[in-house]
Amino acid sequence: MDLYKKIRGIVGNTFQLQKDGAQLKNNAGVLESRNANDDGYAVFRAGTPVGEDDVVIKSYVRTNINSAIIQWSIIGPVSSTGITIDGLRFVPFNSDIEAIYVSLAERGNTGNTIIDINKGSPTLASPGDFDTNVALNSIYTTQANRPTLPGNNPTSGQNLILWSLQPDITSLNQGEVLSFDVDQKVSGARDLTCIVFLKKV
Repeated sequence: MDLYKKIRGIVGNTFQLQKDGAQLKNNAGVLESRNANDDGYAVFRAGTPVGEDDVVIKSYVRTNINSAIIQWSIIGPVSSTGITIDGLRFVPFNSDIEAIYVSLAERGNTGNTIIDINKGSPTLASPGDFDTNVALNSIYTTQANRPTLPGNNPTSGQNLILWSLQPDITSLNQGEVLSFDVDQKVSGARDLTCIVFLKKV
């Protein structure tokens, strides 16, 4: 049969599909998927991964994932102020804010684009619950530390990337929400992105 012509079979502790095909290898009781040249592989281990080449299982990822990002974007001119932009974002797990980065593809004219990030704590005790009119309060209680991106008339078309000062509130709980708004804008500012880096605690 054609099938048997394509299978090389078992040689020692290795099973290979075709003469030049992929291999499955028993390496001291651990299953490895290897390429035909036997110089690249992934390790299948039933439990905790121990090496860079280990394939991890779903339960391990779910338990051990320890970072996340939350992102908002305004595509085109930064034309709105004083309103929440691009919806609410849920905090996926108890976490600390590690860093906040904000960028403009074009920094705009002289003046400052200032953004704010707000936190809300909806009351949701069980599936099917909902909360309305959740209060959103700035994580920058020191408002002078809000992410501020300076514009400049001679270089208004240049991009600008800011590593923001840390907010006063950095501790977040699973299920809380974050919102993003533009408190101040300048003419010509375009394509704004804000990314919040979270570290699981």
